[in-house]
Amino acid sequence: MRKIVSRSQIKKSQQKKQLIAGMILVGLMIFSTIAYSFMSRDSDTNTQDVFLYNGIAFVENQEYFVGSASNFQIILINNPKLNDLPVEKKLNHTISNFYSFPLYIDSEDYLATSIISQNLGNQINGIAQRVQLACFDENDCEEEFPIKDCSENLIVVRYSNESKIESIENCVFIYGKEGEMSLVVDKFILELFSI
Repeated sequence: MRKIVSRSQIKKSQQKKQLIAGMILVGLMIFSTIAYSFMSRDSDTNTQDVFLYNGIAFVENQEYFVGSASNFQIILINNPKLNDLPVEKKLNHTISNFYSFPLYIDSEDYLATSIISQNLGNQINGIAQRVQLACFDENDCEEEFPIKDCSENLIVVRYSNESKIESIENCVFIYGKEGEMSLVVDKFILELFSI
């Protein structure tokens, strides 16, 4: 059997429930505001330092160094201020050599391929029509990539004891030690963008 309850008792019960629900919501809002302020304070201590390199402002962005020059976003693996690796450069290419043409890459280094693709590909800077993996030497091709020569834009990255960047026709050859290849590729990117 149910108890007979007057309207005033029902009204008081509803007001009590609404007051408890309101207190819970106010408490939740206060707690979330305090938590957000602590999170903001933590991110303020991790502000990114901006530094200049040859007149270009660079910012460390997680694992890359990012700068902007002439409406291009430059992405480097290493801090350019600390990159003092001597590299022999015989580069005749500029950005205009890659505009609106397919770019082929034959590389022994995955990170080098990634950085070159990001800087010269069409997704960030809109330079090359597309970037595609290819093989320069038919006898050295382990995948089923197209075989390309220096009649098309081809960047060849190879491990070597010397650090060198050179242009031959439409090819760019990048040579470097396995542990230093990212430094050589960064030098190539800086040289290509005239930084």
